[in-house]
Amino acid sequence: MSRTGWGLTIGAAALLVAGSLTGLRELVVVGLGGVLAVVVGLVFGRRRPSITVERAVDPARATVGDVALARVTLRNDGTRPTASIMFEERVGDERRDLVFRRLAPGQSRSVTYRLPTDRRTVMQLGPGSIRSGDPFGVVDAGVAVGETAEIVVHPRRLPISSYPRASRRAIDGPEAQQAALGSMVFHTLREYVPGDDLRHVHWKSSARTGSLMVRQYVDTDIPELTVVLDVARTAYDPDGDGFEAACEAAASIIEAFHRQGFSVRLMTSGGTSVASGPETLHLLDLIARLDTVGVADLNSTLRSIAVQPRGIGVAVLTGVADDTVVRQVTGLRGRDRAVVLVEIRPDAGMIPVTSRGDLQRLQAVDGDDFARSWNGMVRW
Repeated sequence: MSRTGWGLTIGAAALLVAGSLTGLRELVVVGLGGVLAVVVGLVFGRRRPSITVERAVDPARATVGDVALARVTLRNDGTRPTASIMFEERVGDERRDLVFRRLAPGQSRSVTYRLPTDRRTVMQLGPGSIRSGDPFGVVDAGVAVGETAEIVVHPRRLPISSYPRASRRAIDGPEAQQAALGSMVFHTLREYVPGDDLRHVHWKSSARTGSLMVRQYVDTDIPELTVVLDVARTAYDPDGDGFEAACEAAASIIEAFHRQGFSVRLMTSGGTSVASGPETLHLLDLIARLDTVGVADLNSTLRSIAVQPRGIGVAVLTGVADDTVVRQVTGLRGRDRAVVLVEIRPDAGMIPVTSRGDLQRLQAVDGDDFARSWNGMVRW
């Protein structure tokens, strides 16, 4: 009920009481009129409109700074025309008022508005609400209508031009457990699963173990890169710009290396580990959804990488790296593994940074500075 409705209710009650106490019939009549207005307002104001809402987002995935539009369409499914409709649209955590002119039965009207894409995010649109009212202003409430939609805003991807040389790849290729089957280099024997090529069955091992065993092969032509993104809130500056720059750096590396034919895996200090597969959209979607957390263990993530096979590159993205993190990253180095430690910190350039062997360490204040430093300093 609106303020007008509450005022009318209290006023009508007061008039009825005063009329009863003083015996003035006029006050009672006016009070009854107020009660009638409140009842009529409640009846008409609570009616659910026969409106169907359709929402379209173009594009469904965008990059920071892109133009993205949402179109809301209302259709009158009732048998009577509507008055002008005030539609309250939910855009993330904000509300936006859209005005629709009168709708005849069966008629549709659309309103298009621009979506904010100034920051990396996953934004939910809807459900919307129609302002429901009555002639006396007793009720002023929103009736939720329509489904929801979302737009995924990916971080910027900055130009990356420094990649590993072909000579850095292991001769026999990576020993990846998830490598494709059917290529020329034998990796291991494993139990048969439905769908395996029967030509790969190893009959001697099958007879010895009592289980059907097949040969697993690995693809020697696909190098691997692991991108480790630190999501610890304490690693970055309090305003959050450092983490945004780290997300830009991660997205830039993933997309650029994937275009060069690398198999990319994204790991976070929060425990997430996802491989790229044939495309990187799901990795970019994941980065768009990430936020810093209070508890994250970067050292544990780095230790899990240390036991993985050689022959891969590792890029570690964090804010301020303490001595423990630097030692862990240093321990990742190997004959066939190049390692880059990237620190996004506001005091970048003020602290001397040294590179030893296959460990390269660089600092940047933001995403653009990261791209310049990476292209100018990183050597594989």
